[in-house]
Order: sequence, then C-alpha cells, then structure tokens
Amino acid sequence: MVSISRPLVDKIRKYGVEEFCGKVEDDLEKVEFWLENTIRVFKKLSYPSSDCLKCAIALLKDEAYQWWNTLIVVRYLDKKWQEFLELKLGRIKLGPSRLTYKVEEEEVEGIM
Repeated sequence: MVSISRPLVDKIRKYGVEEFCGKVEDDLEKVEFWLENTIRVFKKLSYPSSDCLKCAIALLKDEAYQWWNTLIVVRYLDKKWQEFLELKLGRIKLGPSRLTYKVEEEEVEGIM
C-alpha cells in the first residue's frame, strides 16, 4: 500500500483532479482525459515525481487500483526472475540454458 499524506491528495482535488475508477470497457478518451488533467495539476503545483506517482496511485479506485497492483507484482517478479537468470558464480555467468542443464543434472542425480 502506498503511503501519501492527505494534504497532498486534498490539494490536487481542489484543482479538479478526481478519483479514477476506470474499467476495462471504458473509453480510452476518458482515461487520457483523466491522465492529462492529473499531470497538468501536478505540473502546476510543482510536485516532485515521487509525490506525483503516490498521489496518482492514491486516486486509483476499484478495477484501476487492482490493475495497478497486478502490474507492480508482475514487474517485480519479472525483475527478480531476470536477476536469478543473470546469477553470477565467481566469474562464471550462468545463462538460461546453463541453468536448465544444471537443474536437470541435479534432478537425475537425485533420482539415482
């Protein structure tokens, strides 16, 4: 859960930024309008990018917030998987094919 101070969110609401409750079947123009309006207010208030992101996430509701959480989890897992595949042992870098071979070899040894 993203922590954001209430005054920041309240301030952008005074400038007309609303919560976003987007649904998959919504018109793309609705999404673009919300995003452009939100970005315009962030620029007007000169918020740092980290606060902009936190405020935008705080304004997501229902399906839009669920989508965001799904995106974050997928990105995190992709990054961790990539780190795993690029695992280094000393100077030897194990690529995906080398990892597969090593795992299969260990599985065979465990069976025998």
